[in-house]
Amino acid sequence: MPVIGISVKQLNALLGRTLSPETLVETLERLGCDLEGIAQNVFYACPKCGVLAERLENEEAARRCMTCGYESETPFEAAGQDQMIRLDLLPARPDLFDAGGLARAIKGYLEIETGLPEYTVLAPEIEVSVDPRLEKEESYRPFIGCAVVTMPAIDSVMLRTLMKLQESLHWGIGRDRKLSSIGIYDLSTITPPIRYTAVKPDELRFHALGKGDILMTPSDVLKDHPKGVAYAHLLSELKAYPMLIDSKGQVLSMPPIINSDETKVKIGSTRLFIDVTGITPGDVQKALKTLVTSLIEMGGKAQAVTIVNEKQKTITPDLTPGKISINLPAAERWLGLKFTDEEAKKYLARMRFSVAGNAPDYKIGYPAFRTDMKHQVDVFEDLAIAYGFHLMPLPLVQSMTIGKERPEE
Repeated sequence: MPVIGISVKQLNALLGRTLSPETLVETLERLGCDLEGIAQNVFYACPKCGVLAERLENEEAARRCMTCGYESETPFEAAGQDQMIRLDLLPARPDLFDAGGLARAIKGYLEIETGLPEYTVLAPEIEVSVDPRLEKEESYRPFIGCAVVTMPAIDSVMLRTLMKLQESLHWGIGRDRKLSSIGIYDLSTITPPIRYTAVKPDELRFHALGKGDILMTPSDVLKDHPKGVAYAHLLSELKAYPMLIDSKGQVLSMPPIINSDETKVKIGSTRLFIDVTGITPGDVQKALKTLVTSLIEMGGKAQAVTIVNEKQKTITPDLTPGKISINLPAAERWLGLKFTDEEAKKYLARMRFSVAGNAPDYKIGYPAFRTDMKHQVDVFEDLAIAYGFHLMPLPLVQSMTIGKERPEE
C-alpha cells in the first residue's frame, strides 16, 4: 500500500493545540490507522513552478518536478524541513488520507469536537453540460461531479497537500484513475459555463500541464506526455476522448490524463473548481465528497455546481448525512462488551456520528465522507474503536482444535 507523510505541524494547526508526535501516533493507531512511525522530511522547491517535492532526510535531493516536468542537473534548493507521520493508506477509509480528515477524526476521539460534522454547501452558480456522446462505448466516461471551494490563499504547503490528496484518492477510490479521476483548477482562469464533451484524437490542441510551451493534440498527449504514456491504456479502446472546455474554448483538462497548463492551481490561488469524472457513479461521488469535506476541514467554503445532461439536472456535491439503524444488544454480542445507553451514545459521538433514540435501538447519522458505512456491523467496529481495542478483555477461546496430517484415502 502507498505510504504518505502527514505534517505534525499542519495536523496540530488544524487541531488548534499542540500534541507531541508520540501522542498523535498513539491516537491514530487507536483509531485504526496503520503507521510506520515518524520521520524528518526535507522539502525542495521547484525553480520553475515553486511546487514542493518531498524527500526523507536520508534520500537524495530532488532534481525533477513531478508537476511541471522541470529537470535540473543540480539538486533543487531545500525549502525547509518538517516532522512527518508516515501513514499507510487504507482503501476502506479514504477520509483519513490527509491532515484535514485525520484532524477531524482525532478531534472526535479526544473529545475536542464530537458528533456529526455539519457542512454548508452554497447554492450553485456554475453549470456543466454533459455531452451524450460520453455515454457511448466509443467515448465512455459518462459520470461527472463538480464543486467550487474557496480556500485561504494557497501556499506551497497547501499546494503539496492538495496534490498528495488528489493522487491518494486516485489510488484509494479511483483504482489508479480507472474508476474515477480528479481535476483541480484555479477558477479565476475559467469562464463558465463548462462543457464536458468528447473530442477526436486530433480535433484540437492545448497546453498540457508541464508542457506549457507546446500545443498538443489529445493523441500527442498519449504518446509524448509522461502522464499520457502512463495512463494511455485507460483510453486505448476509445475513438473520442473526454475533455472539459469552458465557454471561451479554454481546455480545463483531458480526463483522466492531464490538466491544462493555463488552469493549474498556483501559489496564491483562492477559488478552486473541482471535477471528478469516471465510469461508475458511486466512485465519482465518493471521491468528490471525500475531497470537498477534507478541504472544508482545512478552511475551505464549498459551493455546489449544476450538472446537466439529456435526462436530468443534478446538484453536486450532496453532503447530506447517511442514515443507518443499529441494535445495541447485537453490538454487545459482536464485541463481547456491555454498554449503558449513555456510554454507547458517548462512544458513537466520539466517532463523529449523531444518535437518535434510546437503547436498545438507535438511528445513526453518519457523515457523507464515511463511504464505508454499509451495515450496522460497520458501526459496531467504530464503537469498539471508541471504547478502545487495547482495553478489551482477552479471554481464552472456549474450544480448541489440533491440526494433523489427513490419512490418505
